[in-house]
Parts: sequence; C-alpha cells; structure tokens
Amino acid sequence: MNTSEASTRWFPRLPGTRTTAAWAMVAAGTLWIAHGYFLFMMPYGPDALWREDLGYMTILSPGLFLLYGLPGVLAVLLTAWGLRSCLPALVPAGALNRAARILGLAALVFGVIAALGLIIQFTPLTIGGISFGLPALGLALFLAGLALGRASEGFGAGPGFLRAVLIVTGCLGMATLLVRPMIYALGLLPPVSGTAVLALIGVAWVSLGISMRQATASSPAR
Repeated sequence: MNTSEASTRWFPRLPGTRTTAAWAMVAAGTLWIAHGYFLFMMPYGPDALWREDLGYMTILSPGLFLLYGLPGVLAVLLTAWGLRSCLPALVPAGALNRAARILGLAALVFGVIAALGLIIQFTPLTIGGISFGLPALGLALFLAGLALGRASEGFGAGPGFLRAVLIVTGCLGMATLLVRPMIYALGLLPPVSGTAVLALIGVAWVSLGISMRQATASSPAR
C-alpha cells in the first residue's frame, strides 16, 4: 500500500464529488458573510443575553437565535466537508496533509455540536462549535497551503494563486479566535470589525472554492 492509499484508508474522504464540494465552499462563503452580519450587527435586536449567574448566554428569542446562528452552522459544516473532499486531489500525501484532514474532521465535529446547540436552543454549544470550528478550518487550510508549497509540481491551474488563497484564508480563520473576545470581553474593537473580518473570510472561501473547482477539474483523479 502506497502513502496515498494509506492516507485514504485512515482518513477517508467524505461522500460527494470534488466539484460539488468546491461549490459547497462557494455557498459557504456567502453564508460566512451573512453570519458575520447577523452575529455582530444583530439587525433585528439581540437574540441572547449574558447571565453572570449561569456563566453563559440565555436565549431571548428562539426565532432570532435560529436566524442568526443557522448561517454559521451551515458554513462550518459545508466548509469542513468541502475541504476534506478536495484536499486529497490538491495536496501531496504526507504529515501536513494528514494533519489538515484531521483538523477538517475536527471542524466537522464542531459543526455538528453547533447544529445540536441550535436544535436544542443551548447557546454554549452553538457559539462554541462555530467559534472553534472556524479556527480549526483556518489551521487546516494553512497547513494545506504549506504542503502545497512543498510540492515539486502544482496541481491544476494556478497552483501559486491557490496556495496563496489557502494560506490567507487559513490565517483569517485562525484570527477569528481572538475577534469575539476583543469585541465583547475587552471592548477593543467595534462590532462592525467582526462583520468585516467574517466578510473577508466569506470572500476568501468563495475564491478558494472557485480555485479548487478549477484545480480539481484539471488534476488527475486519485
């Protein structure tokens, strides 16, 4: 069994074609933009309130909680699935590839946790799932970009551009781990800055999905 086969055996791709997965990333990018708008701007008012006695946020409006949280939950699930489906065709087998795919799986788990919180209306699960799922995806993309940079030859069209998109999107995703505390806990940033960061992430994921669509269409099936 060669290295590529072993990687597929222990870290199997999720169901679905790579083309579908790439377009899922494009859809998820638009969802990240919507999530950033709802999360930080709260156009219809607050959906939850922090309770010091409980140590977490309690829901004020179940409908708003669903509206504000659903785009983020779907974005985590779609990006995690798309990433794990496309990585084997783009990134050479090796330690960085395996680490990226494990992080993609972790992000998928966080997405499921966030979805569960949305269903049972429990804010810590939804907020935690999205808050940790996006940085996990960011680190996965960053490692994938590094692995692609080490490859002796690119995969598909414009490997240099794809590598840059992977690394930049990854850095933005990892940075979100600090954005929410800096806005709400420390008061160092205005809420609109969070919307701007997630909008940039959304645009980056759209670009990444299109790039992966072009690359997977040009690369040989594995």
